[in-house]
Amino acid sequence: NKIKVFGDIEGKKITNGASFSGSTITYNELRKFYSFKNEPIDVELNDEQYSKELCEGKVDALMLMVGHPNAFVGHITNSCNVEFVPIE
Repeated sequence: NKIKVFGDIEGKKITNGASFSGSTITYNELRKFYSFKNEPIDVELNDEQYSKELCEGKVDALMLMVGHPNAFVGHITNSCNVEFVPIE
Protein backbone atom coordinates (compact mmCIF):
# COMPACT_ATOMS: atom_id res chain seq x y z
CA ASN A 1 0.00 0.00 0.00
CA LYS A 2 1.42 3.28 -1.12
CA ILE A 3 1.72 6.20 1.29
CA LYS A 4 -0.24 9.09 -0.25
CA VAL A 5 -1.02 11.14 2.89
CA PHE A 6 0.35 11.18 6.44
CA GLY A 7 -2.44 8.93 7.73
CA ASP A 8 -1.25 6.14 5.41
CA ILE A 9 1.78 5.50 7.64
CA GLU A 10 -0.44 3.33 9.86
CA GLY A 11 1.41 0.06 10.54
CA LYS A 12 4.34 1.12 8.34
CA LYS A 13 8.02 1.24 9.32
CA ILE A 14 9.06 4.86 9.67
CA THR A 15 12.06 6.78 10.90
CA ASN A 16 11.95 10.31 12.21
CA GLY A 17 15.31 10.96 13.79
CA ALA A 18 16.74 10.91 17.27
CA SER A 19 14.32 10.86 20.20
CA PHE A 20 14.65 14.58 20.94
CA SER A 21 14.93 15.81 17.35
CA GLY A 22 12.50 18.32 15.87
CA SER A 23 11.21 15.58 13.55
CA THR A 24 10.38 13.23 16.43
CA ILE A 25 8.78 15.96 18.52
CA THR A 26 6.65 17.02 15.53
CA TYR A 27 5.73 13.41 14.73
CA ASN A 28 4.63 12.77 18.32
CA GLU A 29 2.40 15.84 18.24
CA LEU A 30 0.93 14.96 14.82
CA ARG A 31 0.07 11.38 15.68
CA LYS A 32 -2.20 12.61 18.49
CA PHE A 33 -4.62 13.65 15.74
CA TYR A 34 -4.81 10.15 14.26
CA SER A 35 -6.47 7.07 15.66
CA PHE A 36 -4.02 4.51 14.38
CA LYS A 37 -5.29 1.01 15.11
CA ASN A 38 -1.85 -0.19 14.06
CA GLU A 39 0.75 2.31 15.32
CA PRO A 40 3.60 3.03 12.89
CA ILE A 41 6.77 1.14 13.77
CA ASP A 42 9.52 3.59 14.68
CA VAL A 43 12.90 2.48 13.36
CA GLU A 44 15.71 4.51 14.88
CA LEU A 45 18.43 5.22 12.32
CA ASN A 46 21.30 7.64 12.12
CA ASP A 47 21.34 10.16 9.28
CA GLU A 48 23.83 8.16 7.22
CA GLN A 49 21.42 5.21 7.06
CA TYR A 50 18.30 7.10 5.89
CA SER A 51 18.69 6.89 2.13
CA LYS A 52 20.08 3.32 2.14
CA GLU A 53 17.28 1.96 4.33
CA LEU A 54 14.56 3.83 2.41
CA CYS A 55 15.91 2.86 -1.01
CA GLU A 56 16.22 -0.80 0.03
CA GLY A 57 12.63 -0.82 1.36
CA LYS A 58 13.70 -1.47 4.96
CA VAL A 59 11.70 1.59 6.06
CA ASP A 60 8.56 2.84 4.37
CA ALA A 61 8.83 6.53 5.23
CA LEU A 62 11.12 9.22 6.58
CA MET A 63 9.91 12.24 8.46
CA LEU A 64 12.29 15.16 8.41
CA MET A 65 11.72 18.65 9.74
CA VAL A 66 14.24 20.75 7.82
CA GLY A 67 14.49 24.06 6.04
CA HIS A 68 14.08 24.14 2.27
CA PRO A 69 16.13 23.77 0.17
CA ASN A 70 18.13 21.17 2.04
CA ALA A 71 21.21 19.30 0.76
CA PHE A 72 20.42 16.22 2.88
CA VAL A 73 16.92 15.92 1.39
CA GLY A 74 18.46 16.43 -2.06
CA HIS A 75 20.85 13.54 -1.42
CA ILE A 76 17.99 11.25 -0.36
CA THR A 77 15.77 12.18 -3.31
CA ASN A 78 18.64 11.58 -5.74
CA SER A 79 19.42 8.16 -4.25
CA CYS A 80 16.15 6.51 -5.28
CA ASN A 81 12.57 7.27 -6.26
CA VAL A 82 10.86 9.07 -3.37
CA GLU A 83 7.63 11.00 -3.04
CA PHE A 84 6.66 13.81 -0.72
CA VAL A 85 3.23 13.49 0.88
CA PRO A 86 1.03 16.10 2.54
CA ILE A 87 0.17 16.24 6.19
CA GLU A 88 -3.56 16.73 6.02
